Amino acid sequence: MVFCKMNYDNAGFKKVMKLFFVLTILFFANEPVYAESDLKYDEAGFNFGSVGIDYQVQHTYFIYNTGSKSHKIDSLNVSCDCTQVTISDSVISPGDTVYFHLSFETRNYYGPTTKTFTVFTNYSGLQEYKFYYQANVGQWLNGIRPDKVSLFLLPGNIKKNISIKNRMPYEVSIINQYVSDSSFSINMLSSSASKDELIEFEVLPVKDLKAGTYRSTFTIELKLGNKEKGERMSFPVKIVKY
Repeated sequence: MVFCKMNYDNAGFKKVMKLFFVLTILFFANEPVYAESDLKYDEAGFNFGSVGIDYQVQHTYFIYNTGSKSHKIDSLNVSCDCTQVTISDSVISPGDTVYFHLSFETRNYYGPTTKTFTVFTNYSGLQEYKFYYQANVGQWLNGIRPDKVSLFLLPGNIKKNISIKNRMPYEVSIINQYVSDSSFSINMLSSSASKDELIEFEVLPVKDLKAGTYRSTFTIELKLGNKEKGERMSFPVKIVKY
């Protein structure tokens, strides 16, 4: 795919971002609620926000069975080769949950992008479930960019820090964080910053991780002054244990 350079100040870029935000609202504000369905989910889409180029970001979705019969996952369909989805089980027994682990490769993308994957089941009440994910690849809006866009922790690394300098004339603060798995924890050192100050946090791998390579992601949501809409950014985390 060809990379496209975008000028933050031109009208075209502003139109693209406006459309991106409108799609975000449509996707996430109108998540279907299947009150009569045996198979349900709480989250139809996830917004990674700003992410670096040429990284993998992860997120986990799930479907749970509130009925009295087992149902089968027949197949999965992803919208591009940039995405892999692994499934925890092909059968959803009554009272059980099946997890769908998404891995999105940001290589060959620049700017706002929206993708989907679809789950097909043998449940006659609703045979198709569509999930969305969005990212703004390689762009850091409102002048807010972290000093690191990803983390790589070897066995000797007990923690690594990330800082974000606030270049805006108003306070910026972290209001939400989302972690894709339990292979690490986040310790907030400073969750808010006035102009020219730093938001800082550290990432610590879980001590009892077994030997192997772990790929994960955490996402933070920032509140920008009095603006109603915040900004998200996601950080790929790779942990190696011997």
